[in-house]
Amino acid sequence: KLTKMSPACGRVGRQNQVIKPAVEGTVSILEGCLKSKTVRRVVITSSASAVAFSGRPDLQVMDESLWSDVDYCRKLDVPGASYFISKTLAEKAALDFSEAHPPLEVVTLLPSSVLGPFLTPNFPPSFLTTMALVL
Repeated sequence: KLTKMSPACGRVGRQNQVIKPAVEGTVSILEGCLKSKTVRRVVITSSASAVAFSGRPDLQVMDESLWSDVDYCRKLDVPGASYFISKTLAEKAALDFSEAHPPLEVVTLLPSSVLGPFLTPNFPPSFLTTMALVL
């Protein structure tokens, strides 16, 4: 199992610090898997952020045909927007890579929140979002 994380904060202007490393890191891991000739399937834990920000308030169902609208996310200019974009573009890059290299199957999971010990000294944004629903 390979894990790659996107930095979870930052406004859109942080393209080189958040978005670019997420996309390039994802592709680099997939290239390594393909090169190994022993990995057949890669499961990527993406994020609901990759589909949740379409700018369509009437949307009832989110499925594999829906993506977050990158232009809409750029216009949001809120903390976390670069994370939404990075997850969307990294997942698209992973699926494109898989299509271009058929021996390697890519499966993505899009949890709306992840529970467990924090990897950072501060509360992660997903925790704050989840708690806002409860409190």
